[in-house]
Amino acid sequence: LPQICGDLCYASTAIMRRYIWEDSGWPDLTVNEAALEPEFTTIAYRAGRVAEVLFQLGRDEQRRVRFDTLTDTAVETSAIEGETLSIASVRASLARRLDMPLADYGPTDARAEGVVAVTVDAVQRADRELTEARLHHWHTLIFPDPDPQLTVGAWRSRPDDSMQVISHA
Repeated sequence: LPQICGDLCYASTAIMRRYIWEDSGWPDLTVNEAALEPEFTTIAYRAGRVAEVLFQLGRDEQRRVRFDTLTDTAVETSAIEGETLSIASVRASLARRLDMPLADYGPTDARAEGVVAVTVDAVQRADRELTEARLHHWHTLIFPDPDPQLTVGAWRSRPDDSMQVISHA
């Protein structure tokens, strides 16, 4: 049937299943790597171009670009769950964690610390396996003081435990 109706069937199925954990294969999902190969090739090419540009920058400028990128990533990661973090708190936490000079570290909070910890771990340890335990640990860091109704540090399994994904595309 999917071959007959193509995208329409996919769109209908996607509408009926709103959350990834509602997929019948959850959490043991599979990926067709061959279908993604063209995307991987494009990403690898673009990463090489970025590496070229970064190589031409001075060491201090490279650190600043990395710092700004990690700041943006941490803030946007929290936005996925509808959380708004103080950019100043994220920058202060990140500067402390990366031992970077910042005129005034300023205050930070547990939510910013958690999101920064996850961001830095994901980037600095990208070569490590993304295990269920690691993913659940990240989730507990992102939500240090969660609402009692929210499932934290485990797979979501209740229909009323919803999440809103926000795109800045």
